[in-house]
Amino acid sequence: MEITTLEGLYQHPTNRLTLGKELQYLERIYGDSFCEKLKIPKLIADLINSKLYQHSNHTIELESVHEQMAKTYVTNIVVRQAGEVLGYIRWEVYDFDKVLLRSKTIEKKLVRKRHISSASAERLSKEYDTHFKPEEQISKAKNLVSSTIQAMKQEHSRQMSLQSPVKSFARSLVPYLMQNIDNYKELAISNGYDPDQLEELHTVWSNLTLVESVIGDRDINGSGFFVHVEGDTCLVLDAHKNKKGAHYSYALPEQIGRAVGMLKLTENCTFIRNVGYKYDSSTYFIAGEYNE
Repeated sequence: MEITTLEGLYQHPTNRLTLGKELQYLERIYGDSFCEKLKIPKLIADLINSKLYQHSNHTIELESVHEQMAKTYVTNIVVRQAGEVLGYIRWEVYDFDKVLLRSKTIEKKLVRKRHISSASAERLSKEYDTHFKPEEQISKAKNLVSSTIQAMKQEHSRQMSLQSPVKSFARSLVPYLMQNIDNYKELAISNGYDPDQLEELHTVWSNLTLVESVIGDRDINGSGFFVHVEGDTCLVLDAHKNKKGAHYSYALPEQIGRAVGMLKLTENCTFIRNVGYKYDSSTYFIAGEYNE
């Protein structure tokens, strides 16, 4: 495979062709000779050049390198659109003749192989255009529901791990209940509870009840539904990622509109008591049953 340098790539604006941390470090080390020092297969360089021109909304990051025989080769490239990873261009130095393309659609299509490899510029260009595309909304919504469930469960686990002051307090007051804390805290202190933990006790218990007011105390399944908003479309999915409904963003049912309106005002990864959870600006979990 013919090898060239990075010099031919630096004709693009820096916000379209960027360097990963590893290459940024090498750029500082090599200085003016950086583009000459780093090598890249001409097949990949030509592919990058053509696709940056053809797809004005694509950005490409030279992510990592491999050193062999006192030479440094760019081996991993990431392609993005509006921050979303579309796919990867990779080159194995030990498989000298072929370039690998990987993306979510390729992995779904080629379950065992999980990539496309070729030494043909024409085929690589065609496969790039076919598979390096943003996900459809329903596919993106399903993936974000998975991420939202994971983030919510992680927060619940984190809050549970912080409950030692509550457990200590409860052990001091058995059979008394947590909702009567103010009535029995003096008795707890007299029974050996550390008064310095009282402030922390209120905080961690309040945080746990906040999370559980949205997802319940055991499992997210069945306790609410997910809303994914993109453009004018709002999809509703359950915890199993099954589509339950669809609405226009400007004509949402009152239940969803009120909850999403409140959650939009919060930071990402935030719970609102008895309302729901905001994962990001497009994905929300709403407590309660979905009513069309």
